[in-house]
Formats: sequence, C-alpha cells, structure tokens
Amino acid sequence: MDFPANTKNQRAWFKDIFLTENIPHRLIYLEVDDKTCIEQIANGEKAIQSDRNSIPKKFSVM
Repeated sequence: MDFPANTKNQRAWFKDIFLTENIPHRLIYLEVDDKTCIEQIANGEKAIQSDRNSIPKKFSVM
C-alpha cells in the first residue's frame, strides 16, 4: 500500500503505528528533484481523471 508520509508528523504517526502494532513494513525513499515529482503528480492526476471519464463506458459494456 502507498501512504503519504511527506511531513515529520506523518512519518512519526506511521512509525508509531508500525512499532506499536509490530507491523512489518519497508520504507522506500526516492531521491528525485522537485520538477520530476511535480510532473509525476500531474501525470497521476491526468490518469485518474481519464479513468473517471471512462467509468460510464466500462459500465455500459458490463
């Protein structure tokens, strides 16, 4: 699962959950520049919107 942990408070909250509940976890840290991150967010938003637009088409096929 993908959970945002963009701030120190969010990371501390997740860490507390993992440690308290003894949940196996793995942190994946991507070292990329801001421009790349912004482009990825924009691409993701376009994909989400595109998928939402196709829901009526998918539904009518079922």
